[in-house]
Amino acid sequence: MPFYIGRPIDAAGIFTVWPGKGVPPGSEEWTWQEQESAVPGDLMVRNVVIPTITMFKPAEGMANGTAIIVAPGGAFHFLMMENEGYEVAKRLSEFGVTAFVLKYRVQPTPEYNSDFTAFLGSLFKELPHVDQYEVYPPVGHPKCEEAR
Repeated sequence: MPFYIGRPIDAAGIFTVWPGKGVPPGSEEWTWQEQESAVPGDLMVRNVVIPTITMFKPAEGMANGTAIIVAPGGAFHFLMMENEGYEVAKRLSEFGVTAFVLKYRVQPTPEYNSDFTAFLGSLFKELPHVDQYEVYPPVGHPKCEEAR
């Protein structure tokens, strides 16, 4: 697994979803690489090319035979790994559940933080603002649809 893919120190393991180098079909020509950014109270990961699952196991003798996949959100542009991924998995493991946090492919975003900040401003203007009870897929941008 490439060095730039983050690994939480308290995880029981991290695995690529696809065999070999971990690059899924259709992503072989993607030239960007995964980036992590600390944001207030969370960890944002973007430009994911190699999907992974990170395992969090219950304490010895606590496992109840249940497992779950946790998929953090981010509108196919980035993933909020700490609050919507790792913390959820850790909490589930306290209840005896083996949890796997899925880091899935997302569409590319600007490489440099200064450009990414401007991109986010534009994105938040573009995303639909709907009632909290309605469900809409991410904006149908071609790169988003390719990642999906």
